Amino acid sequence: MSAVVEEGITAVLERHEQERLDKMYQGLFELSGMIQDPDLIDVSGNIDEILYGENGAWRGDHD
Repeated sequence: MSAVVEEGITAVLERHEQERLDKMYQGLFELSGMIQDPDLIDVSGNIDEILYGENGAWRGDHD
């Protein structure tokens, strides 16, 4: 009996996990192509300029 219950629970958990992954990937696919500025595509290479540069998103107060 425990094997039957375990198989049932496993099947439900696997289905829920697959549904969660499908939803997550669908959201990512919907975001695809939203960034039109080519400088923002490779953020890791120019994060300092984006955040702290002349027109940066963040400006600190040097007090």
